[in-house]
Amino acid sequence: MKKTCCVTGNRPNHFPWKYGEGREHEIYLADMARRVNELIKNGYDLFLSGGALGVDQDFAEAVLAAKREHAEIRLEIAVPCKEQARSWSEAEQNRYQLILGQADAVNILSEHYTRFCMPKRNEYMVKKSDLVLAYWNGEKKGGTWYTISYAERQKKTVEICFLNEIHDLSCM
Repeated sequence: MKKTCCVTGNRPNHFPWKYGEGREHEIYLADMARRVNELIKNGYDLFLSGGALGVDQDFAEAVLAAKREHAEIRLEIAVPCKEQARSWSEAEQNRYQLILGQADAVNILSEHYTRFCMPKRNEYMVKKSDLVLAYWNGEKKGGTWYTISYAERQKKTVEICFLNEIHDLSCM
């Protein structure tokens, strides 16, 4: 039986270190790659990401890297709205377009931005998943917290990797 995993996590400005730099970031990315490969060994073959900056894109890239050795796995990007990347820098938009171009499926959930499109995207991913993997800073506010809470209410398995404990990253 094949299984599905989605990711939720913080945006770069909510990481407990300077995103993209330093030993903590290397440990975080290595943990994510290890976790993706472990999930594949445990029967997960569909991975969902919202494509946003930070954890979403890092996870999508980890899945794409794993696809080089595991052609059977699939990556779906659940885009909350067509304008998701509108305010991003050129480099951020280029990275996003590369990820979308390599994904097996891109599902645009709303034509236009609304205040509900991000939560609806997160709910879509949770409903479709057997496991919700969360890379979270521990703050009980914002989209990551909402998604964790929603997943728990839906009786989904949630594994939380606390970014604040990056020196000994552990998932519960």
